[in-house]
Amino acid sequence: MNTIKSNLQFFERARAKFGEKICVFNSRGKKKDQAEGFLHATDVVGVKKHLKTGAEIVIMCAHPKRFDVSIIDLLEEIEESSKINRQVIIHIDEAHAYIPAYRDKIAEMNGISITERIYMYSATPFSIWCSEASVHETEQLFKNIYVVDNEKEFRVTKSDKYFGVKDCQYRIVPQEYPMIDPIISPDFVGRWGNSKQRTAVREGRTVSWMNPGPFDIGNEIDLLSHTGYTLKMLNGTCIKDDSFSFNFVPGFCRKLTHYKIMEMILEIYPSALVVLINGDGTLLFKNDEDGVVIDDGITPPPGIVGSVIPAKNEPSEQIEDCIKKFPGRPVFITGFHCVGMSVTFINERIGNFDNVIYSHEHYMDRPDVQYQLCRFLFNYTSWSLEGQARIKKTKLFLSSRELLQNCLDYEKQVDKIDTEMSGSVLTRSEVVGDVKVKMKKVPEERRFDPLESYAKIVGLKRIPVLDGENEEEALEQVKGIYTRFMGKELKGRALPKKAESGKYSGFHHCSTTGKKEVLTEPRKFKKIIDNWKHTSNFALKRGQYKYARVYVVYDDIGNKGDYMWFVRMMEIEDTEEVDRFWESQEDK
Repeated sequence: MNTIKSNLQFFERARAKFGEKICVFNSRGKKKDQAEGFLHATDVVGVKKHLKTGAEIVIMCAHPKRFDVSIIDLLEEIEESSKINRQVIIHIDEAHAYIPAYRDKIAEMNGISITERIYMYSATPFSIWCSEASVHETEQLFKNIYVVDNEKEFRVTKSDKYFGVKDCQYRIVPQEYPMIDPIISPDFVGRWGNSKQRTAVREGRTVSWMNPGPFDIGNEIDLLSHTGYTLKMLNGTCIKDDSFSFNFVPGFCRKLTHYKIMEMILEIYPSALVVLINGDGTLLFKNDEDGVVIDDGITPPPGIVGSVIPAKNEPSEQIEDCIKKFPGRPVFITGFHCVGMSVTFINERIGNFDNVIYSHEHYMDRPDVQYQLCRFLFNYTSWSLEGQARIKKTKLFLSSRELLQNCLDYEKQVDKIDTEMSGSVLTRSEVVGDVKVKMKKVPEERRFDPLESYAKIVGLKRIPVLDGENEEEALEQVKGIYTRFMGKELKGRALPKKAESGKYSGFHHCSTTGKKEVLTEPRKFKKIIDNWKHTSNFALKRGQYKYARVYVVYDDIGNKGDYMWFVRMMEIEDTEEVDRFWESQEDK
């Protein structure tokens, strides 16, 4: 997973299983930033060196550069190396989150001769499959997928020691409670808001809870009203302020909801420990008579202590340490992205959750997301008999029966795949069954559609080269335009290069669709890019607002000397709405 929290947990388990034959491939060059006990490489050449000296396993984050470039480059290096000379098996964890976005790259990896097999792992696998009706060339590979029979092929015996949604007690909380104020108080924004939200408050503008929010933000007023009411309802019965209980209260994707839930809990349960996990880190909040503590830039309100929990690779062990340090208190876990996949909060010593407050109805057509958020589920195969005897019936307090049924239906179908369908090749309709699910497969060209209304093309410059005579002068002009707009030098991949060999040696090669080629007919190309969306053909990322792309287009494929430089420049507004879009994406 492309989150630090998930990676640390994975590293810990991999090291316990495979020892010192593991190379961690990431961009962290400084020793203090590297996971201890592993070989390290920051580029493909470094990985190749470790493979030559005995490394057998390479671990890397699932982020765009790895899928787009690194894995394929590494496979090609291994394929061409006589000293390594081995077959490769690729394992993709949480595959539902990555396969839809990188199908073309997965297909390319699969086509390389040394790739023996690609294993994909997921508790919510439906989005891995493509529709049987698809005619897209890349999607053909994903229409029929083999589901592994682990018991038959790996002698991993199926276990019934799994605590699922079906094993919980349920209560639907009647929606008769009052709604919270939609305006967020300036003091709260001052404590927990980002720089734009704080600026808005200073300028006299209001910051509001979403009702409903755009993208995947959801109705924050409903969530917080349901959560606050339920917390009060459980006070003194299911949750007591003077005794230990283990409770899960996930928020929405905006961090403000996490901090609001934390403050609600500490107001109702003064002795509580709140473990908050999001992009700000793994943090512990509690009330304290000593007053305010400022830790790593966090400034809680008077009476609340906020601190970073000492790092451990297993999140459950971090939580366990907090419980040992402050025993006899109710413990709450909240957050969103970092509690949604891969991360485990339960172990035999802590036990399972007592109570869960759950309200995520904006995902009703995405039961896979709702099920991934069920971090109160766990496998207890390795638990002792004493530990198994202490397993409690987790109580779920939900905002609607439909939300509960969605999770039950999804769990039932996933279990059916495992018990009745494994060891066979299946289609999407077979694995989905009767579950009502909207497959979230957003093509790359549509992923950033919500940003279109905040983006504008601020320039399209054309610089001609005639008979090659003004080639250097034109290039300097292009570099100047790019540098003045972007504030950095035009170099590396941003600058089209001339091919040094092959059929079109001496011609600049550019890319508009992923594959580099020689572009021709400047007038036609101008019409094509005029019809693009504003955000098309740019590598968009959070925190960047200016983008420029450079192309070379030849008059005639038979003439290297006559061509046109194009510099296309786009800018995205720096607004809170744009921030909300990025908040709806995964934590980086």
